[in-house]
Amino acid sequence: MRVAALGVFSFLGIIVFVVAFIVSIIRKKSKKIPLIGFAACLVICAVALSNIPTQDQIVNYNVVNSSDYVRDGKQCISYRVAIDSKATETQMRAVYDKVTDDSYYLHTVFFYETEDDIERGLGFTLAELEELEKGGKPVFSLTSYSRADLDSLREKVSEK
Repeated sequence: MRVAALGVFSFLGIIVFVVAFIVSIIRKKSKKIPLIGFAACLVICAVALSNIPTQDQIVNYNVVNSSDYVRDGKQCISYRVAIDSKATETQMRAVYDKVTDDSYYLHTVFFYETEDDIERGLGFTLAELEELEKGGKPVFSLTSYSRADLDSLREKVSEK
């Protein structure tokens, strides 16, 4: 989606440049107009490029499972995703955007340190991104588990 935005912004930048060039030819008054158009083209392209995810925003993840739920009488879905424990909120949001590219009404993505945490039935061990209204920005919540809590829960679940 961001690459598509780059294409659109680049195209708009080229149009601005061409229009400015044509106007300068018709008016024959200023040679600065094409330069202004070119500068506008560069600014538009720079803005578009700034929206492309950088390497530090890309992180390995695995969608382990999903489950449907109903809200406002409409089908929604939650995903359980194992991701690197050092993943940032920005990286999790990038994963959220990839995972939730579907036709469901609302989405919740639970992030876990390991696939085992998901299979053990633990609550999210890293964070949650929850869409509360259609098209709204998902709300980010960190886990309430401390490291000691997680270790204790994992030990208790392993004993069973």
